[in-house]
Amino acid sequence: MIELKCKQGSPEWFEARRAIPTSSCFSQILTAAGTLSSSWPNYMNKLLAEYIDPKVSVKERVYTKAMARGNEMEPAAREAYEFITGNSVREVGGLWLDDTMQSLCSPDGLIDGQPKGLEIKCPNLSTHIGYCRTGKLPTIYTMQVQAGMAFTDYESWDFMSYHPAYTEMIITVGRDEKLIRTIKKTLAFFIKELNKEKAIIDQTLNQGF
Repeated sequence: MIELKCKQGSPEWFEARRAIPTSSCFSQILTAAGTLSSSWPNYMNKLLAEYIDPKVSVKERVYTKAMARGNEMEPAAREAYEFITGNSVREVGGLWLDDTMQSLCSPDGLIDGQPKGLEIKCPNLSTHIGYCRTGKLPTIYTMQVQAGMAFTDYESWDFMSYHPAYTEMIITVGRDEKLIRTIKKTLAFFIKELNKEKAIIDQTLNQGF
């Protein structure tokens, strides 16, 4: 693993993520069923906009009340996870897929002494109750969790849904080798196409257009 050594949410962290695919958005490239998502062209357009104008990612970043609440609750959720499981969580800025540093994963933590990572979600209460009732990994997070294992080669990943008003849900998700192979293959395709478009942009801008 190649670690990005900075605090998540810092200016350095946002700059490292600029104009490259990140695991939290992999569902815009690939569906949980392993097929190419219809959203991938729009996602590429967003990354290209960030490539042209570094301020775009800041200008277009939207924080909803739910996202703000989730960020505020995450430290408490992480403490609850450590208390319940006995696991020690190490926070990281991010993990690069390889030494080309063209794709980044930012897990909510890595478990000390175990080949395991952690993904925390702090949804609103009704959504959290729904997650608890099913007791399964929500499909919308399948790509993010499996991508974490693709980047780390870890054997499993813990998923936690947390809300202070109700009991926590913690489940362990194993590797889906078939999906991980598809993630790596599709991500390589996406990065190749993204780099082609970046080269066209460079040429266009150099010509003064």
